[in-house]
Formats: sequence, C-alpha cells, structure tokens
Amino acid sequence: MPRRISTTDTTYAESTFEDSAPEYFTPSHHHYSRDVDIVHALQPLVQQLRAYDSLRQRLELHGGDIADLKCISHVLKQSCLIQGRYQNHAVSLSDQHAVRRAIHDIGAYNLRLEVRQGENKMPLYYICRIRGDYWSEYRLIVEDLYRSPGYPLIDRRFVRIMRGGHEVNYLRLSQFRGGSGELLAERLGKREDPPTPAEVDGLLYRVGRYVLQSAWHEDQRLATMTAYHFRLPQFRNAIELLYLCLTGDICELRSAADPALTKFFRQVYPQSGISGFIEAVGALDGARLNSLPEQALGLYYHLCNAFSCFLEVRVNWGYRRLSVPLYKILYANYSRVALIAASLIGEESIKGAAKVLECEARTIIAEIVGETTPRSGSVLPPPPAL
Repeated sequence: MPRRISTTDTTYAESTFEDSAPEYFTPSHHHYSRDVDIVHALQPLVQQLRAYDSLRQRLELHGGDIADLKCISHVLKQSCLIQGRYQNHAVSLSDQHAVRRAIHDIGAYNLRLEVRQGENKMPLYYICRIRGDYWSEYRLIVEDLYRSPGYPLIDRRFVRIMRGGHEVNYLRLSQFRGGSGELLAERLGKREDPPTPAEVDGLLYRVGRYVLQSAWHEDQRLATMTAYHFRLPQFRNAIELLYLCLTGDICELRSAADPALTKFFRQVYPQSGISGFIEAVGALDGARLNSLPEQALGLYYHLCNAFSCFLEVRVNWGYRRLSVPLYKILYANYSRVALIAASLIGEESIKGAAKVLECEARTIIAEIVGETTPRSGSVLPPPPAL
C-alpha cells in the first residue's frame, strides 16, 4: 500500500507564529489541496540529490578535472518536477528558493530542508520530517527523508535547524525509526500488516516527550562525546538518568510508563539506567518522588567530580611525547574527539581512570533506581554543567 502521511493535520500554534507560511507561497481559494504521499512526492528531488552526491563523492575521493565539475554544475541546474498539494513545481538544486517552496507545498510545516557547506565548500543537504512538542524545550525530528553523505552531525542526538531567523536544536529521534517500528509491532500484537508511520511517530513522540526531552541536553555534549568515543556506557547512562530526575516531570513519566517504553530503552536505545528507573518509578510513593531531585543533585556533584578526575589524567601526547592532561587535548580538538579517543584509548592511565569513572557511574545509577542505599551526606552546590 502507498505510504501516506497527513500533511493537513497542523496545529494552530504551528501555523500562526514562528513557522507561519512564507510570503512566496500563499494558496488562494482557486487552488485545491490533494492528498500527498510525502516519500513519493519527494522522489524526483531525492534522485537529483543522489546523483549530485554521487558525483561529489567521486570528485572528493578520486579527484577529477573540469569535465567533472561541469557534470556537477549540470546536475545542480537540471530541473525536476515535484507534485505538491496545491500545484506542481519545476525546481533545480541551484534555486534553493524554489526547492523550499516545493517542500513547503508538500509537507506544510512538517518538512525541513537544511543546506550546509562542506569542508570543500560544496553544498550538503538534509531533508527531515518533524513533529512539534510545545510543552518542551526541543522539537522532534521523527524521520530522515534524505541526508547527504558527510552532512555534519557533531552530536547525533541533535540537529541544528533554522527557525524564526536563527538556528535552534531539534532532537533527532529519526535515528531510532527502524527499531521503533519493530518494537511497536510487538506492542500492538502479532499482526500481518506492519505498523503505520503514524503509530511509529506516536511511540517516538512519547519517548521524546516523557524521557529524552529531559535526559538529553546540549550542555552534555562534551561528556556524551567522551563517553561514546572512550567507551564509557555507564557514564553516559548516569548523565542521562540524572538529567531526567533533575529536569523531568517524574509524576508525568510515571503516568506514561508502560512495557513498550521500558522495552524501547532496553532494545532500541539500550539505556540500563533509564529502563530500570521506568520500571521502578511506578512503585515510588509521593515522599520518594519529591526527594528524587535533591538526591539527583547531590549525585550529580559526585559524577562531575569523577569526570573531572578522568579529564585530569595525564597522557603522552604529540611527537615530543609530552605529558599533558586529557582535558587540554579534548578542548583543543573538540570536533575531532573520535580521532583523539582512537589514539589514546589503549593508554594504561586512560584505562585506569575509565574504570574508576564507570564504577562511580554504576553506583549512582544503582542509588537512583533503588538497588542500593543512598550514600549519606548533605547536598552540595552543583558545579558547572557536564
């Protein structure tokens, strides 16, 4: 069956304020709105983008001459026909104004096109479908419709998108879409037909609304990148769990908790801290719920101290093999943490410090979930964010 997603189910808040319709597209009463299969409608544009990216990558990897540049220029200027809700659009990649107008006609306020400049000054493209969350800080990306190879994503949890004349962060839940569909099918029972896109969107929205809006934050970026590239899974789990307890609405989470939400954080996005917390939160009484933020604040202080000790570890660095603290290397190479980790992860000092940090993170998770008795001591003032 064709994959159809409603493009007319747009809330009043989306259609009247910061995401209002552009001046260059104002349908009159003479136009009619037709049902649009978003994936099918975007197919000509996606084919054009793939042709361009194929030529671009071949030029980047193998080199070329003037003839190759002329081929790329031809693809950028070549026109393709896109069927929108109100009219058909003949667009080329070199005319971003026309492309954005066509995309707006297809998906109204639900589609976004972002164009970035690569390291070689050539354009990189990203088309995604979003869902608004007006009760939280971030909006949600629920599906990637096209992303150019090499499109810059420093933090895979977030994508910066232009809105209201400036860039803002969106939560990128589209990275879980395949696993979410399988999980949702299991939740809905044994069915021959696969879950609909709307059902998958619903699960991703609940995950973002009740958990990841609080558990993920842009000020965690250095810590989460370090956890990912230095293979510190418990540290990452502890960061997200503490943020959830400190900034989330635990009562709301308790009302929304169900086996599907727990299973998501076990199978789709493995997060032992959050999955254990969701299982345990239903049995918490009011006094325990009220004490969670205070307890999390004290544990946040302990985790920051442990992370600071990890960053203070000295390693041999550079061609002169000088002894340098790890934090200087990371701050000086923020966009190249993967390369730094690959060259340092085998150092004995890093291994020892990582073991200590993981042990502290594991203890913190156990205290929050209730597997161990909370440590004594007053709540200390929080240090700077991770």
